[in-house]
Amino acid sequence: MDRVRLRNQLDANIQRLRYSLEIANAAGIKKPVYSNGQAVKDDPDFSISLGADGISRKLEIEKGVTDMAEINGDLRNRQYHVEQLAAMNVRDVTFTHLNINCLRLCQSKRMVRVKRSLLSWRR
Repeated sequence: MDRVRLRNQLDANIQRLRYSLEIANAAGIKKPVYSNGQAVKDDPDFSISLGADGISRKLEIEKGVTDMAEINGDLRNRQYHVEQLAAMNVRDVTFTHLNINCLRLCQSKRMVRVKRSLLSWRR
């Protein structure tokens, strides 16, 4: 599910980059915009401050992403944990049989001891 969400987000980013590239080309901005120390106001949705060359390269990189874990650390960590769990071999593990009746008896004996100690404490 996370892979689908991340893929949709990446596809939306790629489309925004395409629009930004069209806008930068239409505005004739090929190289990154430098402000000489002044603040440059840029559209947050369709940023053109990288210029057409920078946007084009960024678009190539984002289009080249095939594995979502490559760009998302959380997904990569979860994938690692799943791989570690899948690699575990539980066939050689021995399990101790637990008799539920014995467990109940032990609990009831413990309760009797607790009740006795409470009664002796009250006296």
